[in-house]
Amino acid sequence: MRAGAMVVSCLAALIAGGPAPGAGVPLDPATILTQTSRAAPGLVGTWRLVKDDDTPGKKPPPETITFRTGGTYRVEGSGEPFDGRYRVDGEEIVMTVVVDGNTRVMRRRFRLDAEGLHFANPNQGFAHYSPVR
Repeated sequence: MRAGAMVVSCLAALIAGGPAPGAGVPLDPATILTQTSRAAPGLVGTWRLVKDDDTPGKKPPPETITFRTGGTYRVEGSGEPFDGRYRVDGEEIVMTVVVDGNTRVMRRRFRLDAEGLHFANPNQGFAHYSPVR
């Protein structure tokens, strides 16, 4: 399966979905950098999807996302893995991926806290990720 066909992935669905107006929670400036050219401290590492508020009561699909220094990321799940670039822009993360020759850009509000990494969903709530240790 090519990355373009990977629609079961929560993150892939977010990339395809476009921005969610007003979603998200303000970030603590000490936790995240607001400069668009630098990676967010604490964000670098591998995260596993553990819950998705868009599908309450259902087990989320198997998915991990790895953020690397230098602004690259990799998503692995039930489909073929794919790679892209990211940057932090204030309270949002901007993620770019090339799918079937087309560049897709996703802007999502997010937060990092003691529970993990949380991406705002387009419809309701958040997609919740826990760090992989």
